[in-house]
Amino acid sequence: MKEYVVGFAFSNNLKNVLLINKLKPEWQIGKLNGIGGKIEKFDKSPLDAMVREMGEESGLITDNFWKQICIFEGENHTWRVFIFACKTDNIYNFENKTEEKCQVCEVNHLPDNVIDNLRWVIPMCFDASVNPTTKVFFYEL
Repeated sequence: MKEYVVGFAFSNNLKNVLLINKLKPEWQIGKLNGIGGKIEKFDKSPLDAMVREMGEESGLITDNFWKQICIFEGENHTWRVFIFACKTDNIYNFENKTEEKCQVCEVNHLPDNVIDNLRWVIPMCFDASVNPTTKVFFYEL
């Protein structure tokens, strides 16, 4: 099973979120998504991978800020994505560390080019009733 992390770093007032303009994989090209990537063998945990990916892509150090929100899992259990969120005003101090460019977006006015599921994933980050071990399954119709 392939495992990934995606994190949504929000401003302390929860009005803004740091997203990244994706150049890969193909289905995400030109779309904004949370910051993340593949969990590597050397990562001790999904949290470790989330901290690493945020640093690699935005230059931000977010060691102790992340909270796991839920887990996405694909049909036939071929992939899993650990969803994280944090609050920090450091989102305004990002540096573009890769070819994929970060940008701060207003939570209540997300751009048209966000990954479609962000319109419900971002509000889910604010829902205290969601358990971090909750699995959201994706099935092809």
